[in-house]
Amino acid sequence: MLRGAFCISEIHYGRGYVYSIQYHLVWCVKYRHDILYGHVDIDVKQLLKQIADDNNVKITEYSKTTSAIGIDLGITDFAILSDG
Repeated sequence: MLRGAFCISEIHYGRGYVYSIQYHLVWCVKYRHDILYGHVDIDVKQLLKQIADDNNVKITEYSKTTSAIGIDLGITDFAILSDG
């Protein structure tokens, strides 16, 4: 049994490989001004969800303050990592 950050459903198996690709991204507003609230917060969250859905990426966690956004992403389709 695996312990830690991975869960069995997030590990992908193929012929000759096993992978679980996860990224943690943090965006900070310049000079840490408090602008991420109200409609700006809602618009940014919807835009990030749309981009993730269009690219077959799963947002596993979304956290924010008024000056930064943190997102954990899980890649579910290995093909999106190639240029072709």
